[in-house]
Amino acid sequence: MREVEVRCATPADGGAVVDFFRRNYRRGHPFQSMEYWEWHCDPEGERESYLALADGRVVGHLASNLGGGLVWVLQLLLEESYRGAGVVRRLYALARMRGSLATTNANAIAHRMYRKMGWIRTCDLQRYVVTRAGVEAASAVAPVVVDAKRFTPPRGHYWRQPEIIGAAMEGGNVVLQPEVGGARIVDLRDAQALTGALWSAGFRWADYVTSWNDPLCTLLEESGWELNEASAVPWRLDPVVPDSVARISVLSEDHLPRELVIRRTYCDHGRVGSLRSGGG
Repeated sequence: MREVEVRCATPADGGAVVDFFRRNYRRGHPFQSMEYWEWHCDPEGERESYLALADGRVVGHLASNLGGGLVWVLQLLLEESYRGAGVVRRLYALARMRGSLATTNANAIAHRMYRKMGWIRTCDLQRYVVTRAGVEAASAVAPVVVDAKRFTPPRGHYWRQPEIIGAAMEGGNVVLQPEVGGARIVDLRDAQALTGALWSAGFRWADYVTSWNDPLCTLLEESGWELNEASAVPWRLDPVVPDSVARISVLSEDHLPRELVIRRTYCDHGRVGSLRSGGG
C-alpha cells in the first residue's frame, strides 16, 4: 500500500475533495459541490476538514464542527483499499487536537466502528412534530409555493450554506422546506409565535430535534407536539433516499456534560440543508 499522508484541508483542496466524493459517493452529497466546499471552509474556524492523501490524491476525508465545547464529526469517508491501516485513527487524532470528539449518527456500520473505539452511546435525540390545525398529517408533506425572497435569513455562518432557505421568524430560526410543506426548526424561543408565523406563510408542519434534557421538551409535549414515533410526517433523514427515516443516536469519546443541550447546528443531525432534495 502506498504511504498515506494525513493533514488539515485548506480551501485550495476543494477541487480534489469534490473529485474524491464524485468517485466514491452517490450523487447528492454536499461535498460534490464546490459551492458547498467553499462554504464549509468558513473563516470563523468552526468547521474543519482533514484529508488522507496517497501520491497527492485524496483517498479519505473527515469533516468536523465545533459546538457546545466539543468537536462533532460530521462525516467520514475512506476508500476501501486504505481501510484497516490506521488511517481513520490518524484522521481522528488530528480532529481531536481541537477537543473531545462526539457525533450524532444513524449508520449501523459507524456504530460498530465507534463501539470498537470505546465510544459512549448517550441517548437518541428527540424529534417533535406539529401540524397546522385542520391539516391531516398524512397529507401535510405536499409542496407549498412560497417566495423565498420574502424571508430574511438569520445571521451566522450556518445560515449561509448553499441549498437552504433560512428564515428568521418571530419565535425562532428555521430552515424552510417548501418542497415538502414544512420547516425544520433550528433555534426555538417561542413555539406558539413561531408556528403562528409558519402557518401564516402557508406551511403545514414543523419539526424540532433536540436532546432529551432540553427544557423545551416538556413544553412541547404539553402543547400537543408529537414525538417522531407517533407522527405521520416522516423525518426524511436523507432526502436522496425517498421516505427514509431513522433514529439519531448521540455518541462521544467521553461522558457529555449533564447540562449540554445538543443543538441541530452542532452536527447537522436531520440533514438540515446538507443534501439536495431528489439527489440533484
